[in-house]
Amino acid sequence: MTFHSRYIDESSGIYLNGICRVAAAKILKGILVGTLTISKQKTKVMIFNKPGRSYALKFKFYVDGTEIDIVSEYCYLGVIFQPSGLFNKAQDYLYMKATKAKCFLFKMLANQNISVPAAMHLFNTLIGPILSYASEVILPMSVANLRESKLYKLFENIKLEKCQIAFCKFVLGVPSRATNAAVKGELGVFPLAINMCIHALKFLNRLQLMGSDSLVSKSFHDSVMLDLPWYKSCCNIIKISTPGIQLPVVLDKLNNLYGCIKIKLQDIYVKTWSEVINRKPAPLGNGNAQGNKLRIYNKFKTEFAMEHYLKCIIDKHTRSELCKLRISAHNLMVERLRYVPNKPDVDKRFCKHCPTKPDTEFHFVLECTQNKNYRQIMLDKIQDMFPQFDTLPDDVKFIKLMQCTDSEVAVIVGQFVKNSVKGRRVAS
Repeated sequence: MTFHSRYIDESSGIYLNGICRVAAAKILKGILVGTLTISKQKTKVMIFNKPGRSYALKFKFYVDGTEIDIVSEYCYLGVIFQPSGLFNKAQDYLYMKATKAKCFLFKMLANQNISVPAAMHLFNTLIGPILSYASEVILPMSVANLRESKLYKLFENIKLEKCQIAFCKFVLGVPSRATNAAVKGELGVFPLAINMCIHALKFLNRLQLMGSDSLVSKSFHDSVMLDLPWYKSCCNIIKISTPGIQLPVVLDKLNNLYGCIKIKLQDIYVKTWSEVINRKPAPLGNGNAQGNKLRIYNKFKTEFAMEHYLKCIIDKHTRSELCKLRISAHNLMVERLRYVPNKPDVDKRFCKHCPTKPDTEFHFVLECTQNKNYRQIMLDKIQDMFPQFDTLPDDVKFIKLMQCTDSEVAVIVGQFVKNSVKGRRVAS
């Protein structure tokens, strides 16, 4: 709520639901004694109520004989307020703004061979602030009833997060069907909601430290006494990130706990992410044998962090093809036949070039006859670098090749994948 000494404009709101009784009384007193005036053209009325109705036909408001409109939404400083107290339309508006900025960034980067860290830095600098605008208020209202078991799902389903995941897929050069968990894992990117939670808690602490005579402070203490959703949601964030510590103790020392709370939220997210990529395969039959799409990915993906090959492979097309193979967003039969009616089991999705072999990632890298020339070049180079490599079992070789922890190996494997995909495309 904003006040001006001689003027109340569209930024001033009078809440008659008990939250700002003191503020409302002071405004009305100011109007009566003539110290405040109202702009009749800009002033609007919004009646807050749980169902979100406007009540435009039920009530009438007048100022000096002029009727004041009752509105069902109102945009102030880029935030759309609704009678229900929710911020769905505010999120939609910010998402639209961020999407426009994202599309502009897409066009700027489309023909550039920019590094992945640099691209993510541009996103965090140019688009991140749009998505996190007013997150101090919007985020807590979007994750009501937050629990540790629900954190991953709630954070991933926030609409604003869709903009980040779309950009991540663009940077990696993978299709939209790529699994979000794998995309986040490749880049080591946490959901925007974690930083938004910290912003909300900093705002909460600021409200706590305000002078008791201020209208904002009195309004805040009203919301605490009434246990309103925003305050309740902030408390839930604190409770799941500081288990075993009494809430009043945390609130008293909140200014020194932001880093610890952020790390705890990240740990909870990574724990659930690990459970997602390591989900047990579905039972055999009905096309569901080894049904976890990330059943190969979880064999060599052990940490939630940006992969080394994304930093050392300069050519974006090479990076893209290697990433697609790693996260199973490729065009091998094991993936293509996943989306057909009456899909066959994984072990029956045969390679076009090797009719008796399932067209899996392992087959593509170490067995397919179509790629044998490119494979031999790759293996010869790696053998020169690591003489013991040829003695390893094939399954260990596959994992070592996919991990790409060595810069030179990552470039060699990336080139093999790129050439092999191109060769298959030409052959078909």
